[in-house]
Amino acid sequence: MKTPSLEVSHAVRRRIGRGFAITSVTFSLLGLVILAALWGWDPLVRTDAIYFGALGVGFGTLTWILVTARSDNGAVWAVAWSALFSSLFTAGLAMAVLLSRGTFPGLTLDELRELSPAMLPLPAAIALHFRFWAVVPALWLALTFGLLLFPDGRLPTRRWRWVGWLSIIAIAVSTLATAVVQHPRSSLAVKAAEGSIDSGVGPLIDIGFFLSSIAALLSIASLAVRYRRSTGVVRDQIRWIGFGGAAFIIVITASASLENAVGAGIWADLLGLSMFFLLVVSWGVAITKYRLYEIDVVVSKSVTYV
Repeated sequence: MKTPSLEVSHAVRRRIGRGFAITSVTFSLLGLVILAALWGWDPLVRTDAIYFGALGVGFGTLTWILVTARSDNGAVWAVAWSALFSSLFTAGLAMAVLLSRGTFPGLTLDELRELSPAMLPLPAAIALHFRFWAVVPALWLALTFGLLLFPDGRLPTRRWRWVGWLSIIAIAVSTLATAVVQHPRSSLAVKAAEGSIDSGVGPLIDIGFFLSSIAALLSIASLAVRYRRSTGVVRDQIRWIGFGGAAFIIVITASASLENAVGAGIWADLLGLSMFFLLVVSWGVAITKYRLYEIDVVVSKSVTYV
């Protein structure tokens, strides 16, 4: 009798990946539409919903394309998970506002920021919980494993394994600490998420963010190593992915200084939004111009299907 294999088949992985893609795009668009209808442009930017909504739609679309050709690639799944968590962030915030309007008619962003999850109806508080912790894996999975494992889904060498473990620990610590501190019955105001939280395990959030930044920079360094060792089209692919990731990390780690230099207003908002688009576009260019994973046929079929 043949022992059944525990390995997941390509067809199963592809179906799961496409499920991620559909969920990410649907949740992101639904969240953006609800928030835009209730609040308008400014709160979309101030809550980061426009940024993570764009990431959910962009990476969700890429997931549909990439998982069809490379369902066994770790970098592809980093993008897929990033898209899913981005959509949970956006949809969670939208549903929290929608479910709170019965208790707080005409709820505005400024009013929501002063409330605590414990003051909201329980379904709204649970939805809002995704807005707090999902941002961590949404942001850092693509900037660590998405870059560290690019393009073949494997580490450059075994010596880079510790960077992978650093990424896992940093993301897990920050995610769990955020989930614990700002749980659905927390008495902390929603606006507390915008700064450091000194009580309880709050400092672990900042530590996790710092370590994630280090892991992301090391992942960029791994791309530099691959770039030196590669030639031809692969080098061009790495150049675009590395450029998009590096620009995004620089803006995140220097966001406060950048905001002061650029000033408030629509141009600063568009600059922030462009960084999220740049991260997605860098993958798109590698796919369309340099035939990343040789999926030009897949792209053609997907466009025809849509």
